Amino acid sequence: MGTARQLLALTRLAIACLAGAAAASAGEDPAALAEAARCGMCHHSTQAMLGPSWQAIAERYAGEEGAAELLAQRVREGSQGVWGEAMMMPTTTEQLDDAELARVIAWVLDR
Repeated sequence: MGTARQLLALTRLAIACLAGAAAASAGEDPAALAEAARCGMCHHSTQAMLGPSWQAIAERYAGEEGAAELLAQRVREGSQGVWGEAMMMPTTTEQLDDAELARVIAWVLDR
């Protein structure tokens, strides 16, 4: 059982490293950063998938003070129950550093 957990941990680390490398090559473009961090696996521009669309997130938090900070916390820590029962896994700093995450969130909220 310990070996399976170690393998899972190594797999997660490898995925995070690959996502981080892809994000680094994405540069300043927030859409490319989000895609490199694999956000698009659960989020789409206008349609709900496993998670809400970028558009729905922007609409829900439009004009809300502290929305960017709240979303950053949810992205970093993961969340569940905000948009349904699906769980959003935490996004590590290897996937998106804090500055990149801030750019992605600003891009989402500015839709």
